Amino acid sequence: MAKVKRPLISEGDSAVMRRVIGWCSAQGLDVRRTSPSQIKVGPLNCWPDKGAWNRDDDPKGKKGGIPAFMTAVEEWMATQALVPTYWPTSIEIG
Repeated sequence: MAKVKRPLISEGDSAVMRRVIGWCSAQGLDVRRTSPSQIKVGPLNCWPDKGAWNRDDDPKGKKGGIPAFMTAVEEWMATQALVPTYWPTSIEIG
């Protein structure tokens, strides 16, 4: 069975979901929507509304919420020779 391609932004998305997707997109990253509540960036999975995230190779949930997810994305980007283009403040990520 073929995977369903979900729209990146949905009408009912929360503000935090939209901000996290926007931040990832501003970095020029390939952001995929894997479910209504989950996004995926490289090997990282995030549930913005829960403030939860993990890595494919370590499915145990990570602590630190969205700021920790963003740090993990930046660290992954460095291993891929990708350069962040935008650095949010804590106010912007809620």
